Amino acid sequence: MNERGMQQDEFNAWGMENAEDWRAASEESKEDLENGLNQAADAIVFDGQFDPGKELFKLKEEKDAVDYSDEKAKVAFFDKFLDYKAKLRAQREGINKIVNTLFDTIKSNPDISVQELSQIVDTQGKAIGLNYYQKSSFEQGIRNYLDKHRLVQEQRQKYTDQELFEALSGHMPEGEIKVKTLPANFNIICSNSNDFNKLYGDEEDASMSGGFSYKESYGLRGVVTVSRYDYKPTEDHEEQHKFHQLFTVYNTDKLYQNDKVIENLDADSQIFLVEKSILNQYLISSGIDNRIKDELLAYVKGMSNSVEIKETMHSKLYDYMDIQSDKKGIRDVIYSFSDTVSRINDDNVEGRTLSSPDDQTLMQDIENLYNIQLDKWIKCIGVLEEKHYLKSEIVNMLYIDSIWNWPNVVNRAKNMHQP
Repeated sequence: MNERGMQQDEFNAWGMENAEDWRAASEESKEDLENGLNQAADAIVFDGQFDPGKELFKLKEEKDAVDYSDEKAKVAFFDKFLDYKAKLRAQREGINKIVNTLFDTIKSNPDISVQELSQIVDTQGKAIGLNYYQKSSFEQGIRNYLDKHRLVQEQRQKYTDQELFEALSGHMPEGEIKVKTLPANFNIICSNSNDFNKLYGDEEDASMSGGFSYKESYGLRGVVTVSRYDYKPTEDHEEQHKFHQLFTVYNTDKLYQNDKVIENLDADSQIFLVEKSILNQYLISSGIDNRIKDELLAYVKGMSNSVEIKETMHSKLYDYMDIQSDKKGIRDVIYSFSDTVSRINDDNVEGRTLSSPDDQTLMQDIENLYNIQLDKWIKCIGVLEEKHYLKSEIVNMLYIDSIWNWPNVVNRAKNMHQP
């Protein structure tokens, strides 16, 4: 699910100077907000479609017109905001339930029709105010699933297990090949390491992998996964990828540059903030943030813990930030910040300036910031583990939200399953 851009805290997102401006809206606002947000999803009533983006825009306009000297006006506006947040949470939880229902239904009946899957979305969607864009995203995901399912069924009749390996690798297998037919993909299990390496393509990196999604699939793109062993956690991991790729419900938000904030900082802080903004925008524009989210949740579903995930994500298997090979992508992002960068450079003539992807200091700073950001996301999983959430609960909780919003989700999460 993609609802990026929610990186500012609640107060900055509303354009308020500090937390006190918001607290002034109600003496008990924080307590009321938490109580409201903890309401069960079935206690929220939706009157037709609920579009979070449109509703938030309306509230922002109303906020500017609130007379904060009028206690009743403050409370009335706060009640509207509380209702919005409660509906947003209820809708997110409801969308997550729809995704889980679709997954379970497809697993139990892979040949299910478009009409039956659409009925699930319609029935459950009405209860959560599913809007036109969200419903369209679900419908597109259902069509994508059925296209992949038909392709898998057609090709399964065409190849034996060994023939499928030969078609993909161009070699006879040295060991036993077993192909599992899943609803939307094949899982090729290689008992021989050489066979696994041939499909992986890089023997050194292959030694670190237990499974992967095969890219060059000769007409089978997106429906082939490869495993080293007949090991269910690996199979679950790769199946998680495939299912995540089908359903993308939320629209994306753009990051924005806050020049007023930048102007009030010293030179080093200005450079840090712009570098962080360049990194964030690059992760979003390249889709790396979604790939990382997908990978992290797949590892959780495969029963890995946060310590193991951190070690793996910092290995050579996942060199997402190969920015030396993607200087055009970074250059485009830097160009989008050109006005801010030029002003900082003009104001900091005698100090360090920001230039281009050829600036090794800039590139190293961005890579360091990426590693810090990646660790923050992995830590979110660790915190939920410490709060005694089950693996399935962690996946369900984080899947519905933008990865950028994970820290807020985790901070609000209560301790569960206390021993």
